[in-house]
Amino acid sequence: MPVNIDDRIPVKYKYTNSKDFFVPWSAGRSQHGAWWMPLLEKAYAKFNGNYDRIGWGSGYESLRQITNKPVFLFQHNKFAGNYNGIYELFSKLAKEDHPMVVSCCATARNSDNAPDGLVNHHAYTLLDVVDLQGTKLAKLRNPWSTENYNGDWSDKDKRWTPELLKMLDHKIDNDGVFFMPFHKFVNKPYFRSTTVSIYRDFTKS
Repeated sequence: MPVNIDDRIPVKYKYTNSKDFFVPWSAGRSQHGAWWMPLLEKAYAKFNGNYDRIGWGSGYESLRQITNKPVFLFQHNKFAGNYNGIYELFSKLAKEDHPMVVSCCATARNSDNAPDGLVNHHAYTLLDVVDLQGTKLAKLRNPWSTENYNGDWSDKDKRWTPELLKMLDHKIDNDGVFFMPFHKFVNKPYFRSTTVSIYRDFTKS
Protein backbone atom coordinates (compact mmCIF):
# COMPACT_ATOMS: atom_id res chain seq x y z
CA MET A 1 0.00 0.00 0.00
CA PRO A 2 1.55 3.36 -1.05
CA VAL A 3 2.14 5.89 1.74
CA ASN A 4 2.59 9.54 0.81
CA ILE A 5 4.35 11.98 3.14
CA ASP A 6 5.81 15.47 3.03
CA ASP A 7 9.30 16.39 4.26
CA ARG A 8 8.23 18.04 7.52
CA ILE A 9 9.60 16.26 10.59
CA PRO A 10 8.05 16.62 14.07
CA VAL A 11 10.49 18.05 16.60
CA LYS A 12 10.94 18.33 20.34
CA TYR A 13 12.61 20.94 22.52
CA LYS A 14 16.20 20.10 23.42
CA TYR A 15 17.77 22.65 25.77
CA THR A 16 18.53 26.34 25.60
CA ASN A 17 22.33 26.15 25.51
CA SER A 18 22.29 23.80 22.53
CA LYS A 19 23.10 25.16 19.10
CA ASP A 20 19.92 23.41 17.96
CA PHE A 21 17.00 24.32 20.22
CA PHE A 22 14.85 21.67 18.55
CA VAL A 23 15.71 18.16 17.41
CA PRO A 24 13.70 15.52 15.53
CA TRP A 25 11.10 13.88 17.74
CA SER A 26 12.56 10.42 17.27
CA ALA A 27 15.00 9.33 14.57
CA GLY A 28 17.40 12.06 13.48
CA ARG A 29 19.64 12.53 10.48
CA SER A 30 22.79 10.45 10.21
CA GLN A 31 26.24 11.73 11.11
CA HIS A 32 26.77 12.23 7.38
CA GLY A 33 23.68 14.44 7.08
CA ALA A 34 21.29 11.92 5.51
CA TRP A 35 17.58 12.44 6.27
CA TRP A 36 16.13 9.23 4.84
CA MET A 37 15.74 7.54 8.25
CA PRO A 38 13.39 10.11 9.86
CA LEU A 39 11.42 10.27 6.61
CA LEU A 40 11.08 6.49 6.50
CA GLU A 41 10.05 6.54 10.16
CA LYS A 42 7.41 9.18 9.39
CA ALA A 43 5.99 7.00 6.60
CA TYR A 44 5.95 4.00 8.93
CA ALA A 45 4.20 6.04 11.64
CA LYS A 46 1.58 7.17 9.14
CA PHE A 47 1.06 3.58 8.02
CA ASN A 48 0.39 2.60 11.65
CA GLY A 49 -1.73 5.63 12.50
CA ASN A 50 0.66 7.81 14.53
CA TYR A 51 4.08 7.90 16.20
CA ASP A 52 2.80 6.56 19.52
CA ARG A 53 1.95 3.25 17.89
CA ILE A 54 5.53 2.64 16.80
CA GLY A 55 7.17 3.72 20.06
CA TRP A 56 7.19 0.12 21.28
CA GLY A 57 7.04 -3.19 19.54
CA SER A 58 9.36 -5.76 18.07
CA GLY A 59 11.54 -6.24 15.05
CA TYR A 60 9.21 -9.05 14.06
CA GLU A 61 6.33 -6.64 13.53
CA SER A 62 8.30 -3.97 11.71
CA LEU A 63 10.23 -6.31 9.39
CA ARG A 64 7.02 -8.10 8.43
CA GLN A 65 5.26 -4.83 7.61
CA ILE A 66 8.17 -3.17 5.80
CA THR A 67 9.42 -6.13 3.74
CA ASN A 68 6.14 -8.06 3.31
CA LYS A 69 8.25 -11.22 3.39
CA PRO A 70 8.35 -14.27 5.68
CA VAL A 71 9.79 -13.35 9.07
CA PHE A 72 11.22 -15.71 11.68
CA LEU A 73 11.94 -15.11 15.35
CA PHE A 74 14.81 -17.04 16.96
CA GLN A 75 14.78 -17.05 20.75
CA HIS A 76 18.38 -17.35 21.90
CA ASN A 77 17.56 -19.42 24.98
CA LYS A 78 16.19 -22.15 22.71
CA PHE A 79 19.75 -22.76 21.53
CA ALA A 80 21.29 -23.13 24.98
CA GLY A 81 24.14 -25.60 24.76
CA ASN A 82 24.23 -25.42 20.96
CA TYR A 83 26.10 -22.17 20.33
CA ASN A 84 27.90 -23.61 17.30
CA GLY A 85 24.48 -24.33 15.79
CA ILE A 86 23.11 -20.83 16.27
CA TYR A 87 26.44 -19.32 15.13
CA GLU A 88 26.36 -21.31 11.89
CA LEU A 89 22.70 -20.35 11.35
CA PHE A 90 23.33 -16.62 11.76
CA SER A 91 26.50 -16.85 9.66
CA LYS A 92 24.54 -18.37 6.79
CA LEU A 93 21.75 -15.77 7.06
CA ALA A 94 24.28 -12.92 7.18
CA LYS A 95 26.09 -14.20 4.08
CA GLU A 96 22.73 -14.26 2.27
CA ASP A 97 22.21 -10.64 3.37
CA HIS A 98 18.90 -11.15 5.14
CA PRO A 99 17.86 -8.20 7.36
CA MET A 100 18.30 -9.20 11.02
CA VAL A 101 17.08 -7.23 14.05
CA VAL A 102 17.94 -8.02 17.68
CA SER A 103 16.24 -6.90 20.89
CA CYS A 104 18.14 -5.49 23.86
CA CYS A 105 18.23 -6.55 26.54
CA ALA A 106 17.39 -9.70 28.50
CA THR A 107 17.47 -7.88 31.83
CA ALA A 108 15.24 -8.14 34.88
CA ARG A 109 11.59 -7.22 34.39
CA ASN A 110 10.92 -3.45 34.44
CA SER A 111 14.66 -2.72 34.58
CA ASP A 112 16.09 0.14 32.54
CA ASN A 113 19.67 -0.94 33.13
CA ALA A 114 21.43 -2.58 30.20
CA PRO A 115 24.93 -4.11 30.46
CA ASP A 116 28.13 -2.59 29.10
CA GLY A 117 26.61 0.68 27.92
CA LEU A 118 23.98 -0.85 25.64
CA VAL A 119 20.56 0.77 25.29
CA ASN A 120 17.72 -1.13 26.92
CA HIS A 121 14.31 -1.51 25.23
CA HIS A 122 16.04 -0.83 21.93
CA ALA A 123 16.51 -2.64 18.63
CA TYR A 124 19.90 -3.17 17.02
CA THR A 125 20.82 -4.60 13.63
CA LEU A 126 22.83 -7.81 13.49
CA LEU A 127 25.16 -7.27 10.54
CA ASP A 128 27.31 -10.39 10.73
CA VAL A 129 28.94 -13.03 12.89
CA VAL A 130 32.65 -13.67 12.38
CA ASP A 131 35.42 -15.92 13.62
CA LEU A 132 38.44 -13.78 14.44
CA GLN A 133 41.40 -16.09 14.95
CA GLY A 134 39.29 -18.54 16.93
CA THR A 135 37.16 -15.93 18.75
CA LYS A 136 33.54 -15.76 17.62
CA LEU A 137 32.18 -12.21 17.47
CA ALA A 138 28.85 -10.60 16.63
CA LYS A 139 28.89 -7.45 14.53
CA LEU A 140 26.07 -5.08 15.42
CA ARG A 141 24.86 -1.60 14.56
CA ASN A 142 22.85 0.90 16.53
CA PRO A 143 20.48 2.66 14.06
CA TRP A 144 21.15 5.94 15.90
CA SER A 145 24.62 5.92 14.21
CA THR A 146 26.26 6.24 17.62
CA GLU A 147 26.97 3.72 20.37
CA ASN A 148 28.26 3.60 23.94
CA TYR A 149 28.99 -0.14 24.16
CA ASN A 150 32.08 -0.53 26.35
CA GLY A 151 32.40 -4.28 26.87
CA ASP A 152 34.77 -6.84 25.39
CA TRP A 153 35.82 -6.07 21.81
CA SER A 154 34.29 -2.60 21.87
CA ASP A 155 36.07 0.10 19.89
CA LYS A 156 37.94 0.98 23.09
CA ASP A 157 39.28 -2.55 23.56
CA LYS A 158 43.08 -2.59 23.45
CA ARG A 159 43.10 -5.94 21.67
CA TRP A 160 42.28 -4.23 18.38
CA THR A 161 45.35 -3.93 16.18
CA PRO A 162 45.64 -2.42 12.69
CA GLU A 163 45.91 -5.95 11.33
CA LEU A 164 42.71 -7.16 13.04
CA LEU A 165 40.83 -4.04 12.01
CA LYS A 166 41.87 -4.63 8.41
CA MET A 167 40.84 -8.28 8.58
CA LEU A 168 37.29 -7.31 9.57
CA ASP A 169 37.16 -4.09 7.53
CA HIS A 170 36.34 -2.24 10.74
CA LYS A 171 37.29 1.27 11.85
CA ILE A 172 37.41 2.82 15.29
CA ASP A 173 34.70 5.43 15.01
CA ASN A 174 31.51 6.30 16.87
CA ASP A 175 29.36 5.35 13.89
CA GLY A 176 27.09 2.85 15.65
CA VAL A 177 28.93 -0.26 14.39
CA PHE A 178 30.63 -2.44 16.99
CA PHE A 179 31.65 -5.99 17.84
CA MET A 180 31.01 -8.07 20.95
CA PRO A 181 31.70 -11.70 21.92
CA PHE A 182 29.16 -14.01 20.32
CA HIS A 183 28.67 -16.05 23.51
CA LYS A 184 27.63 -12.87 25.32
CA PHE A 185 25.44 -11.73 22.43
CA VAL A 186 23.21 -14.82 22.69
CA ASN A 187 23.08 -14.96 26.50
CA LYS A 188 21.46 -13.04 29.33
CA PRO A 189 21.60 -10.21 30.18
CA TYR A 190 22.37 -9.21 26.60
CA PHE A 191 20.24 -9.91 23.52
CA ARG A 192 17.22 -12.16 23.93
CA SER A 193 16.21 -12.86 20.32
CA THR A 194 16.98 -12.32 16.65
CA THR A 195 14.34 -11.57 14.01
CA VAL A 196 15.13 -12.38 10.37
CA SER A 197 13.28 -11.39 7.22
CA ILE A 198 13.65 -14.04 4.50
CA TYR A 199 13.31 -12.04 1.32
CA ARG A 200 15.10 -14.29 -1.15
CA ASP A 201 13.24 -16.32 -3.79
CA PHE A 202 12.87 -19.82 -2.27
CA THR A 203 13.19 -21.37 -5.74
CA LYS A 204 16.77 -20.13 -6.02
CA SER A 205 19.71 -21.80 -4.29
